[in-house]
Amino acid sequence: MAMVGEVGVGKSSLMMRFVGEIKVWDEAGFDLIGIDEKSKAIEVEGEKYQITIRDTGGQERYRNMTALHYRKAQGIVLVFDISQKSSLGGWGMWRIILEIASNY
Repeated sequence: MAMVGEVGVGKSSLMMRFVGEIKVWDEAGFDLIGIDEKSKAIEVEGEKYQITIRDTGGQERYRNMTALHYRKAQGIVLVFDISQKSSLGGWGMWRIILEIASNY
């Protein structure tokens, strides 16, 4: 699974919280350069699954590099910050990037 979104919307915090590396929400956030990857084993209705989450840096300079990871993803999570309406403004651009990546 890949997480995408603008810089500072909370992608890293969501991922770290999901895998249990932070117990409380960190308002300060994290500065990610490139891509971070974490895995977590979960069980759903008696079936065990290993979920790998790729947190992609939101900076424009990393978008070409991170687009390669979208092709391998079996799911995409578009993250935005409801307290920053501008973080939703880029959804059209993310949709285009993901459509292009999915065609390869």
